[in-house]
Amino acid sequence: MDSGLLLYCNVSKNISSIRKKYDEHTSLPAHMTLCYLKQNYDEKKLINKLKKIKKFKINLDKLDIKDDLVSLMPNNTSTINNIIKQIKKDVLKLPRSGFHLSLVYKRGSKKIKKSVIKKVTPLIKLPEVVEIDKIWLLKRNKSIGKDWYRSKTIFLK
Repeated sequence: MDSGLLLYCNVSKNISSIRKKYDEHTSLPAHMTLCYLKQNYDEKKLINKLKKIKKFKINLDKLDIKDDLVSLMPNNTSTINNIIKQIKKDVLKLPRSGFHLSLVYKRGSKKIKKSVIKKVTPLIKLPEVVEIDKIWLLKRNKSIGKDWYRSKTIFLK
């Protein structure tokens, strides 16, 4: 069983509508992957640590465009790094693409059409300030083909 943590992002209607139209992650709300967890983590201890974290805001002030992903990223990740420090013994790995909120995503390394990028980029107003008031614990069982699902919601103080 794989596990991971997502920062649930409260985004503007503008960002929400872009994601709804172009992001293949629409089964998940706007989020930033915080980390993937080790197999043997202590769920109760981890949740208790996360419950002590206060709600916070992140400035997504950088637009990142790759072949298969258009995303917003923070220049300052100190708040996120502080969370990682608190739970580091349970962290297996961090997101490969860095801390980001996807806007346009194509699964399976498919390329995003240039026309889509030209359509979307003028709609994005930087910075996008997002409030983080909860963290989702996600799980999946790859061996039986079960995709990610929300196991727990941790509400921040």
